[in-house]
Amino acid sequence: STGQMELTWLSIRGEDRLNLALDLNRSGLLTEAERGVRQAPDSVPLAGDPDPARHRSLIARSKSAELTGGWTTSLGAEGSSFNLNASARLEESHSFSGLDTVRLTNPDGVSVLRSFNASDPLGRRRRTQTYGLGATLVNPLGSWKLTTTLDANHLRKRTMTERGADTSEIEALAAGGVLAIDGPLPVIEPGQQQVARSRTSSIKSMFNLEGHPLSLPAGEVTMTAYGGYEWYRIIGRNSDLATGSTRLTRGNMRGGVNLSVPLTSKRKGAWGAVGDISLNLNGAVEDLSDFGSLITYTTGLTWKPVPDITLQASYIHAEKAPDLSQLGDPVLQGFNVPVYDFDRGVTALVTVTTGGNPLLTRETRRDIKLSAS
Repeated sequence: STGQMELTWLSIRGEDRLNLALDLNRSGLLTEAERGVRQAPDSVPLAGDPDPARHRSLIARSKSAELTGGWTTSLGAEGSSFNLNASARLEESHSFSGLDTVRLTNPDGVSVLRSFNASDPLGRRRRTQTYGLGATLVNPLGSWKLTTTLDANHLRKRTMTERGADTSEIEALAAGGVLAIDGPLPVIEPGQQQVARSRTSSIKSMFNLEGHPLSLPAGEVTMTAYGGYEWYRIIGRNSDLATGSTRLTRGNMRGGVNLSVPLTSKRKGAWGAVGDISLNLNGAVEDLSDFGSLITYTTGLTWKPVPDITLQASYIHAEKAPDLSQLGDPVLQGFNVPVYDFDRGVTALVTVTTGGNPLLTRETRRDIKLSAS
């Protein structure tokens, strides 16, 4: 079952516009047993044991609330405008990944899969808080338009994951013939929780200048120049001492130029016999405090020999650094995650490890694209 409620309030007074919105969502739990999902043969426990499918969720139990607001006003008669927006969002979810299981083998080599601790299934709880604040100023400068933006965001995330129980003792008892592999199991304490916390903050400032610096026989050259500074920080902690904690900070000074240059034009009568041809040029430079300089540039040509046919060719060189979440997110383990093995054609329940990798390096990509439509 799902439920949603939206409340909005809008006020328009002259050049001022104020909008507030509240969005509430709730979703119930849906398990594999409720949908009759076929289980992998090696994951079905001994008859009489609790069914893990009743405790493995297809859809998590979740709820969220988001409050957003925006205010826009006009500044003067020249067409300037100012916009201010803010948002706050809270999300909580609780998913289940089955039960504790153990494969017991007796002295004769016979083994069975047992499941236990149905009152405390393996689960994961997430809680995420997101806050944002932004402002935009649009200011005409003659035939040009200058847009300045400032955005700040803060995200807090906490994830609690139930670890599997320690089964080494009962495995040893079964192997020694002391414990019947198909008999009642002793009380086994659930595993401890793994708690991961992360805080991500960012501030971005950017200006964008658009206009037509030059007029050619085939039309006006369109130019967009942009530049700004971005700051990021991520702090990640994990209760598992083996993975430790991370604290990464990055500053990014960036700038670039886009140019669209018409070379020929039928409509303008500029060498129109060959059709419409335009050249697109793009160049950008980023200076990252932890990765150095990154360069991206694109050269493209568009040709329309007749109105119904468009031919395009472009060359792209792009350098990209991993973002801070890819580098510094806390490491998490998910238990009993269904993964399809394409080679064997079966589904297996595996332990999946996710999180950041501080050893990631920059990516360099070179693409040649040719298209006809």
